[in-house]
Amino acid sequence: MSAVILIPFHFNSDSSDEQMRSFNYLPAECQQVREVCDRINRVYLSGLGESVQMFLESLGKLKRAYLTQLEEKVLSLLELETGG
Repeated sequence: MSAVILIPFHFNSDSSDEQMRSFNYLPAECQQVREVCDRINRVYLSGLGESVQMFLESLGKLKRAYLTQLEEKVLSLLELETGG
C-alpha cells in the first residue's frame, strides 16, 4: 500500500509564494506554512495510525498560516513519538 501524501493548507513545501499569496499570506507566513507542511507530512508518513492520520488531515484542511497553541503541542508530541 502506497503512502498518501498530505498537503496541509492546500500547499506543500514546493508551493510558490504566488500560490500562497492568493490566500493573502505575507512572506513570513508563507515560510511558516512551508515549515508546518513539512512537519505534518513527516508525522503523517510515519504511519502512527488511523486516528493520528485523521487528526493530521484535519490540520491540513485549515485555511490559516499558523497552528493554535494546542495544535502545536499535539503536533510536537506526535513528532517526539516518531523520532522527528
